[in-house]
Amino acid sequence: MHTPAELTLLLPLMLAAIIVAFVGNWLRLPYAISLVVAGLLMTPLQLTGGATLDPGLLVTVLLPPLLFESALNLRLTSLQANWRPLTIYAVLGTILSSLLVGFLSSTLLTLPLASALVFGALISSTDPISVVAVFKQCKVGQRLALLVEGESLFNDGVSVVLFSVLLAAATSASATIAPGHVLVRFVFVILGGAGVGVAVGLLASRLTREFDDPPLEITLTCLVAWGAFLLAESFHVSGVIATVTAGLTVANYGMATGMSPGTRLSVHSFWEFAAFLANSLVFLLLGIQETLVNFWGDLGGIAVAFLLVLLGRAAAVYGLAPVVNGLGAQIPPSWLHIMVWSGLRGALAVALVSGLPPDFPGAQRLIHLTYGVVLFSLLLQGTTMSWLLRKLGITSAPERLQDYRRLSSQARAARAALKMVESRQSQGLPRPIAEETSRHYRAKLEALEQELSGLEVTHRELFDEQLLETRKLALTAEKASLLEDQRAGLLEEEDMLELFVELDRELTGLHQATAAPPLEDSGKSPDAHAAEPAVARSSDATEPR
Repeated sequence: MHTPAELTLLLPLMLAAIIVAFVGNWLRLPYAISLVVAGLLMTPLQLTGGATLDPGLLVTVLLPPLLFESALNLRLTSLQANWRPLTIYAVLGTILSSLLVGFLSSTLLTLPLASALVFGALISSTDPISVVAVFKQCKVGQRLALLVEGESLFNDGVSVVLFSVLLAAATSASATIAPGHVLVRFVFVILGGAGVGVAVGLLASRLTREFDDPPLEITLTCLVAWGAFLLAESFHVSGVIATVTAGLTVANYGMATGMSPGTRLSVHSFWEFAAFLANSLVFLLLGIQETLVNFWGDLGGIAVAFLLVLLGRAAAVYGLAPVVNGLGAQIPPSWLHIMVWSGLRGALAVALVSGLPPDFPGAQRLIHLTYGVVLFSLLLQGTTMSWLLRKLGITSAPERLQDYRRLSSQARAARAALKMVESRQSQGLPRPIAEETSRHYRAKLEALEQELSGLEVTHRELFDEQLLETRKLALTAEKASLLEDQRAGLLEEEDMLELFVELDRELTGLHQATAAPPLEDSGKSPDAHAAEPAVARSSDATEPR
């Protein structure tokens, strides 16, 4: 039997990914960095079997699942609470960084201006996969992790669109770049991609209501991830933006309205595996590809380019911080340092530069510069992130607050289990079995509530946490009651939707209060603090200013 060549390449890479995962955990290295290092070592040891990082494979096959899985894990309420900094940094920050790197590269690296601007665009997308893993290890606050990961998710699309528009302008017959045309094309490609993504996501969400079959619904999400990307590209709009918006639509609408809890769990498990496999292949192949590009003769230029990329990132993050803070987002200075240093460059930049036309001015040098910057970025910034987090004191929440959150989650799970048993009993589950199962969970819930009661009166942040949580649940209950009244004919649909808007606005305000960085300690006593409105403070009081 003849074995396909692709399979003979895939299996060794998967085996290498498993080995690297074990070794990386043992050495406490970020998984993505470990994979790149393994790829660098595989070529001289002749273990690659001829595998290379094909730009088409990365962009069309491996990129959509990475984007879709990330979007599935983003909650719309969190995005709404942080849309200002995410939009400003993902759009304005990416453009500012791209232009700064482009113009400086033209001068300091003696590149043609058109080529330098294309380089600035392709190198401007950030890839924080390795540092997000470090965030989880160090138990960094959710808002900082959201700012870093959310910005990266959206600036990928902005970077690809900017690259495509500038490349088209640079290779046009007129050989000039018209700012007005570039701006119009930029906006059209982004909005068009978002429109395609929302449409595909809504269609899939509607279909999930018609059946409850996990394998079938997983298959449907696969069609959404790749289908949104390919459909958008066929319309010459952003496939990256389309996949992201489709994932957000499915996660925040389709899964909530059309999937059972068991199906949601199956879908998340599948996409977690798909993202792991795609990430493993991407970073292994990236390390292998690095050894195939002879950029050692231009180390001086690469060092300058790396510093320019850092400068562009710093200018965007620090330069736009007054705008972001002026709009009420309040990002602490220490977080800004992390946002600068977490702006790693990754495989997307490699894919974009590898897709340049062979006759593009300075194409070979751009390849050398990009590969060198990506490698320096991953190995230098990625391996020092945990040290920087400790140096800045950005650590986990207080131990008592972590205990409260863990116990609260366990209690909610126990209540959900009791509700499921009651539902099954009404559907014919034998009474002795239902009573025995319920007795087990009631005892578990009672023990958890006793532990929680011991925490409630000893830590001020717990008061804030509980008050915010209770108000969110109360607002959700209000919406459920209004919906029941509308279904019973007691409330007009237009009135219900108008009231929903008001409640959503109030709920978003609560999430903004939860996500906001803490106020400085004013020296008040715990009683004085407890008397203040809890929504004015963060529930995560250890994240520094």
